[in-house]
Amino acid sequence: MELRFDRGQPLDASDGTLTRVGGRPAVVEPDPDGDHTCRVGVTHRPFTNRDGDAAVETLDLTVGGDRSAAGLRRPATRLATAAVAQLRLDQG
Repeated sequence: MELRFDRGQPLDASDGTLTRVGGRPAVVEPDPDGDHTCRVGVTHRPFTNRDGDAAVETLDLTVGGDRSAAGLRRPATRLATAAVAQLRLDQG
């Protein structure tokens, strides 16, 4: 399992299957790091980048294992849901 935070463009269908995790916009992407992997990307919070464009901070959780990407979807989503529950919208 890998958990990381990223900044970039808002999530859309080109990033994977659109869904919601913990009430937040999210995507599920099969095989992002090769066979038998599954990534769940969850929007943490929006911001405006230095060019004035809309952007988001995301929580990205990738799992791998002996199962197919489809078989990893449920555990990846459960782990992402638990991680999202620990996020705070404010910084203070």
